[in-house]
Amino acid sequence: MNTYYLFQYIADHLQTNLLLLTEDGCLQDTFQCQKEPFDLFSSLPEAIHFLIDDADHRFPLISSINQDFMYAAVPLQKQLLLLGPVRLYSHLSVKHTLHVEFSQVFSELSVSTCEFDEFIQIVLLLHNSFHTPVITKEQLIKANCSDVKNNEVEKYYSNLIFTNREEGMHHNAYSQELRMLSSIEMGDIELLKSTFSDDTPDEMGKLAESLDRNYKNICISVITLISRAAIRGGVNAELAFSLCDSYIMKIENLKILDELKPLVEGAKIRFATMVHEIKATQMKSQDSRRHPVLEQSKDYIYSHLHEKITMQELAKEISISPNYLSELFRKYEGLSFTDFVMKEKIALAKNMLIYSPYSYIEISSYLGFSSQSHLGKQFKAITGMTLKQFRDAYSTTEFRRPEPET
Repeated sequence: MNTYYLFQYIADHLQTNLLLLTEDGCLQDTFQCQKEPFDLFSSLPEAIHFLIDDADHRFPLISSINQDFMYAAVPLQKQLLLLGPVRLYSHLSVKHTLHVEFSQVFSELSVSTCEFDEFIQIVLLLHNSFHTPVITKEQLIKANCSDVKNNEVEKYYSNLIFTNREEGMHHNAYSQELRMLSSIEMGDIELLKSTFSDDTPDEMGKLAESLDRNYKNICISVITLISRAAIRGGVNAELAFSLCDSYIMKIENLKILDELKPLVEGAKIRFATMVHEIKATQMKSQDSRRHPVLEQSKDYIYSHLHEKITMQELAKEISISPNYLSELFRKYEGLSFTDFVMKEKIALAKNMLIYSPYSYIEISSYLGFSSQSHLGKQFKAITGMTLKQFRDAYSTTEFRRPEPET
């Protein structure tokens, strides 16, 4: 194996240095990237001893300077390869860390950044190219990474249990949550409404120190749970996820906390209604079973409503014949493929007319219609209303604006 080529390739790939050292730490060779990286050792000579003194022949030693500059000392046959520095996009807490006082110049220096997994895989490549048996990613991480965060969680958990017992605090009963989620999963709106009086915000847990942030976090948790209950009830996952995201963004932007409770209750009703409508449609069908290929097709349609969707393209995407796809939609949806796509585009157009400030031409362009008039014609055929009539009748005040309809 051409090890020198490998070392130089990695130096260029990570935009950092590789130092080839003897077992006692004497420099034998240096592999530098084209863009000369930050040389820590000229400014902090004691760092190299810290990075290699604890290295052994069994595992690479991953080290950090202030949990910021990451290094790896990889044992070879009778040599040691020192890789670094790099920064990681995601934080990695390692056991072997040197804490030093950096001057301002250190904070302004440019050091290459890479993904955590990329850094780990390269360290494994270097080690396993020279050793058998090979080590795994899990073994490398376990040998080098500290468990500080998990320990902090366990400590907080123990303190919280003690505090709650002392102060008589407790969470809402799990049975209450199950009743609420089950009502959404079944699409039972009346049962759902009866659960609105069950929840006590003060007994839903502490998710943040700030009262405002805590209440918002609780509401976000509830929205996430009910969206998943709706998916179990039959709502398309992509639609449920998108609606969930929309409610969470609304929660984040609310300034008045008193508006949170009605917003969350409205979200529960919205998701339960979606399930109810699906189950009502299934009851009318002689064959209410859902076909996996049909569900895959609908996922694709919901993800591409802003494009022009053809049956030929979709059939090619999921590797079935257009004729078979057409039969599935007629059998299970009672609609042709084209009519189903149009129905979903119009449903999204209705939502945008109600809840967004976009103009008619912007909505038609977003949904892949050839023109505003094309959207208007299809919209009226399905809803019996023009775009302007629908927006005037249903849009919220903040999004209503005068706009001529052509």
